[in-house]
Amino acid sequence: MDKIEIIALLKKAAAEVPEMRKQNYANGEFTRWRDRVLRTLTDIYGLDSSQHRRFENAPGKSFKVNTELGMQQDYGFKLDCYENSLKTLIQGAEMQ
Repeated sequence: MDKIEIIALLKKAAAEVPEMRKQNYANGEFTRWRDRVLRTLTDIYGLDSSQHRRFENAPGKSFKVNTELGMQQDYGFKLDCYENSLKTLIQGAEMQ
C-alpha cells in the first residue's frame, strides 16, 4: 500500500467522526467504526505497531458517571481522543 492510499484511508476514518458526534452514545456504529479502523491499521502497519497501539489506547482510562449525560460525555471524549489519534497518524504518514 502506498503513502497516498494510507493517507486516504486514515482521512476517510477521520471524516466519519463528525457524523458520529451527532449520535447517541449507545449507537452500534461507533464500535463498528473503531473495529474497522483497527483492522485498517493492522493491515497497514501490523498488529504490534506503534500506530495501532496509539489508536487503540487513545482514550486511555476515563472516569464516567453512569447517567445518560455521563455516558454521552464519555462517548464524546472517546471520539475526541480517536480523532486526535487519527490526525497524528495522518501527519506522520504525510511526513514519510
